Amino acid sequence: MTLRYWTAGESHGKTLGAILDGFPAGVELETAPIDAELRRRADQEPSGRTQVIAELRPGWDVTSDIKNLGGRLGRRLRTYNGQVLELNNGQLKKLAKSPAVLSIHYDRPIAAHNYITGLTIGSPAVRLDQGYTGAGIGVAVID
Repeated sequence: MTLRYWTAGESHGKTLGAILDGFPAGVELETAPIDAELRRRADQEPSGRTQVIAELRPGWDVTSDIKNLGGRLGRRLRTYNGQVLELNNGQLKKLAKSPAVLSIHYDRPIAAHNYITGLTIGSPAVRLDQGYTGAGIGVAVID
């Protein structure tokens, strides 16, 4: 099975669109209000904390729910009608039952790696020798 995806937006605005091509028909997708990783964390690591993304019902706000559950609000994801937040794992299932919440998902960490290209062009040596970090530099890729 080959999946192809395209994304558009977010680099110049607050909207991100995505197309997924090649997904076979009839595949069961998880539609539970709380994803499998968060269920595992709630059951096995209830004293830990996790950053999550809550998809909200239109017009609803979870600010008071999060404060009552001892959580911390992060950024609002308006195009998705979502809210980033951090919460004790033991409170995740309670949040999923809130009438304001459609679903909650683990906000998985992501990282970019470009080791081979960096070594090929000598950028680690320039960083070490010249002290350049790339901070404050904007890059646009036009394809």
